Amino acid sequence: SEWSELASPASDETAEFRAEFQRQIFRVVAGEVRQQVQPKTWQAFWETEIRQRPVAEVATETGMSSGAVYIARSRILAKLRMAVQIRLAETGSES
Repeated sequence: SEWSELASPASDETAEFRAEFQRQIFRVVAGEVRQQVQPKTWQAFWETEIRQRPVAEVATETGMSSGAVYIARSRILAKLRMAVQIRLAETGSES
């Protein structure tokens, strides 16, 4: 029946809902994490991880060393992962 298809975790609608739910959580968490770090640190993360720009290019723009860009990106990714896990646990949606 249609109801069993909607309840099925394999249904396209369920997958789409989960993906949108996770995007919304990421947006909220990203906003929170962004407030916890220096603007230059966030810029280094955003430009290299999200926009996929070369580390050396972003390092030059921000006045950071390439190593500092890698460290900033790694620290922010860790903060984001932890914050997302906490949010998902709070909503009971760990999977």
